[in-house]
Amino acid sequence: SSTHLFVMDPLASLNRPLDSSLRMMYELSRRGHTVYSCTPTQLSWSNTRDSADANCAVLRFSGSPMDFTEDT
Repeated sequence: SSTHLFVMDPLASLNRPLDSSLRMMYELSRRGHTVYSCTPTQLSWSNTRDSADANCAVLRFSGSPMDFTEDT
C-alpha cells in the first residue's frame, strides 16, 4: 500500500454525490492505501530545507465515497 495526498477545495464545499476526487480517494482507501486531503492554503514550502509541509487530514471511508470522516 502507499500514501496519497489530494490537494483540493475544502471537503465541506464538495458536491459529495458528484465529486470524482472523492470516488478516487474511496477506491484507494478501499484497496488499503492511506488517503490524505488538504487545501492549497494548507501547504507550505521551506527553501532552507527544500521540502514541503502540509496540514492535512486522513480520510476514512465507510461504505461509499460520500461517507467519510476526517482525522486531523
